[in-house]
Amino acid sequence: CIIDQIKIIQTQFNVLDDKLISDRLDLLQYFCISTETSDVVVQCYKQVFKTHPELCAYLLCVISVKLNEQQLDDVFEFFMDGLVDYYFHFYCAKSIAKIALKLNERQLNK
Repeated sequence: CIIDQIKIIQTQFNVLDDKLISDRLDLLQYFCISTETSDVVVQCYKQVFKTHPELCAYLLCVISVKLNEQQLDDVFEFFMDGLVDYYFHFYCAKSIAKIALKLNERQLNK
């Protein structure tokens, strides 16, 4: 099952070196083929964001075109919450600008 494979990757983030983590993160974007798999992929990116912010922010923007409204809300809120963090606000602001065209009026008014 794809979900099981993604969860295996997710558990390995703590023991892999940076190159392997980057490779695994990049691969995850291709698993966004259903709502359920997209949910798990988004959670993986959020989990590793603090150690790989540039790559995770980029990949969250890449997969945003495949996300449903609720998932996009979740990603948008994640980036909004990151604006207050001194180390991550740049990545979050840049990502919000990238996904802004995909947001609906309700999301933009938050």
